[in-house]
Amino acid sequence: MNISTKTVRTSGNIVTMVTNLSERWLHSYFLMPQWIVDNPKATVCHEDKFVEEMLKLREEGPTWPMHIAENAFAEITFIEDVGVDRDDIITCPPDELPPGYAERKN
Repeated sequence: MNISTKTVRTSGNIVTMVTNLSERWLHSYFLMPQWIVDNPKATVCHEDKFVEEMLKLREEGPTWPMHIAENAFAEITFIEDVGVDRDDIITCPPDELPPGYAERKN
């Protein structure tokens, strides 16, 4: 089982993804601090360009309570080992994938 957890520092979001390749499922969990729930428009930007503003808003809070923005399970229907560090595997957005690409199963 591969577990990956990340806390988004600038906004204070908490995102967790648990992937179980042997049983072919994943679970994602995403928490959002109160200040974003109160003012979601403040986060409609590219965080990297607005780091100082995001940090200021996060510090002003309120942080708690945290709100569940996502709590979802999914079945993994296709697994393929294509190696590492490959930027050429998917080179387009989902709506431009070839017909049938997302329906593949193994």
